Amino acid sequence: MRLIEPTIEYDEQIQAYRRDFLEAGGSMDGCGSLRRFDRTQDWLDQIESLKSAKTAPEGLVPSTQFIYVREEDGKIVGVIQIRHYFNEYLEKYAGHIGYSVCPSERRKGYATQMLRDTLPVCRELGIDRVLITCIQGNEGSRRTILNNGGVYESTVREEDKDRYLERYWIDLTVPEESRRKPMKIMVSACLLGEKCKYNGGDNYNAKLVEFLRDHKVIPVCPEVEGGLSVPRRPCEIVDGVFTNDRGENKDREARLGAEVCLKKAMDESIDLAVLQSRSPTCGVDQVYDGTFSGRLIPGTGIFAELLKKNGFTVVDVKDFDCPAGAK
Repeated sequence: MRLIEPTIEYDEQIQAYRRDFLEAGGSMDGCGSLRRFDRTQDWLDQIESLKSAKTAPEGLVPSTQFIYVREEDGKIVGVIQIRHYFNEYLEKYAGHIGYSVCPSERRKGYATQMLRDTLPVCRELGIDRVLITCIQGNEGSRRTILNNGGVYESTVREEDKDRYLERYWIDLTVPEESRRKPMKIMVSACLLGEKCKYNGGDNYNAKLVEFLRDHKVIPVCPEVEGGLSVPRRPCEIVDGVFTNDRGENKDREARLGAEVCLKKAMDESIDLAVLQSRSPTCGVDQVYDGTFSGRLIPGTGIFAELLKKNGFTVVDVKDFDCPAGAK
């Protein structure tokens, strides 16, 4: 991978990158005004003007623009911009760095690598502490920042766009290996191979286990923690109540187990929770509909909801992306 300043040599690739976003939708963060330029030279002229405070348009700060190029085929997989210092908006909402990854190249670890390769340039520009923000709920961006040593500071509301932004700082005075300290990650125990499913089985996920190798892992099973046996009757949320397929109310056990696991999350100050899909306790964005027919509906399991309400980052294992080279 090569982090390079864009030139007209990459005209076709730059316009292909732009088209991908126009077709797929989504914001082109870190691209300046590329979205509105159908001539690459116009974008390059803007980039040139932003290199100096003397030539930067009013209201904008000097910046350095890069494209992230895959060497084997010359494709631009990402674009990233470093703002040399803050104006009022950047200081509160946007930070030093904005970046995007081509829609067709996401979930391959490129964002983590691109940010990592950009941080030494920040240091050369005299930026010792880098502010990066992400939209609340954007798990991919959050993990990219955390994988590069980002430390959460606060969440702010950008009123004009009616959205919440999480603010993270990366301290470049700290050696890279020290910044990339192991995370504390709470994980549904069944994903680690523990046979705690209702049927006595597990949901072992080899990719996740490999990623967790260099992190502190806190395994939990809310249902077992609440006193339910292994094996046990399958349960779903029926009219808001944790119920088994015989109609027996097991809500007290499920909620007790969720509270026990929440206390563990708080005691450990976890950075992240990765939970099993569709579970009535651990499901993050889908659960079974309560008819025991296998039909899924939008919803959140009892434990996952409790974690979210208490401000923890929660990721469904089906959406979990183990970034290339992440430790």
